[in-house]
Amino acid sequence: MPDTIYLADPDDAGEFGLARLISRLGVSPSAPATFFWDGTNDLASAWNAWIKSWFVPVLAPAFVEIYRHASVLQPDEITAVDLRL
Repeated sequence: MPDTIYLADPDDAGEFGLARLISRLGVSPSAPATFFWDGTNDLASAWNAWIKSWFVPVLAPAFVEIYRHASVLQPDEITAVDLRL
């Protein structure tokens, strides 16, 4: 892949397909940072379940902690939070 940015045209299905593939690398329904609807129940219910089971107890506190570390320039502590996630 080249290092230059390429803006795909709306009809550039190949580039959008590649972007979709890249964006889903490592995505699994059990990963806390990933909301991935598998289509087995309705989307709203799946979203609410993810919010309650992963976002509120896991991700939101980590975001707050990272913000606190970033505001006082503590990159090592940010890295530690990321590794815990």
